[in-house]
Amino acid sequence: ANAALGPVAGRYLGKLEDTLRAAGMKVPVLMMTCAGGVLPTAVLNERPVFALFSGPAAGVMGSTAIGIQIGAENLLTTDIGGTSFDVGVVVKGKAISRSEIAVAGADMRVPSIDVASIGAGGGSIAFVEFGELHVGPRSAGANPGPACYGRGGTLPTATDADLVLGVLDPDNFLGGRMKLDVEASRRAIAEHIAKPLGLSVMAAAWGIREVLDSKMADLLRRVTIERGYDPGDFTLLANGGAGPSHA
Repeated sequence: ANAALGPVAGRYLGKLEDTLRAAGMKVPVLMMTCAGGVLPTAVLNERPVFALFSGPAAGVMGSTAIGIQIGAENLLTTDIGGTSFDVGVVVKGKAISRSEIAVAGADMRVPSIDVASIGAGGGSIAFVEFGELHVGPRSAGANPGPACYGRGGTLPTATDADLVLGVLDPDNFLGGRMKLDVEASRRAIAEHIAKPLGLSVMAAAWGIREVLDSKMADLLRRVTIERGYDPGDFTLLANGGAGPSHA
């Protein structure tokens, strides 16, 4: 994995460092690792495997720091982005870790913060199959993205459902930098979900949200109850673009 990823990571990190240095940055660039620490880019050029899943690990470390500030030792850290729902568990101020990670069926012996993930996020596509409503794991991604982005996407996503339900403000998305098309969301949900199931658009949108939130709740149960932890002993921290709206 290091041999395969090395040239790719090396080019990217080298370009990043050169760009930042040209912009006047004097300090060295440090990259997050999957174990929750940081390493210089030169080290990661040789061992890029240490950077796999470093994004979710960073979320857990950031949550741990917030936990210290608010006096919460036991945390469930939830990060909902466009494509995935990532959960970390912090017990008595320390993140639960594991000794290896798996990528596309390959096991790698790299110490890592234990982050459980499922394909459930803002871009998760809702569809009807054999009369049943499903959400994810397929995602519309950032481009074309949800129908409401107006970039050519026509399939309904979790973000479209949230928009129809009034959870999202169409005029204040990304701090007002992007206007969302509510009618496009309605059309997508009506055509692909409401009509096949014989529901109103609002009921279909609520169904999408309910299916997605149930999947997320199941993952939270797996990382707590199935490991012998009582979820009631933990503080839930919502991170990521869609985290707070689903918490």
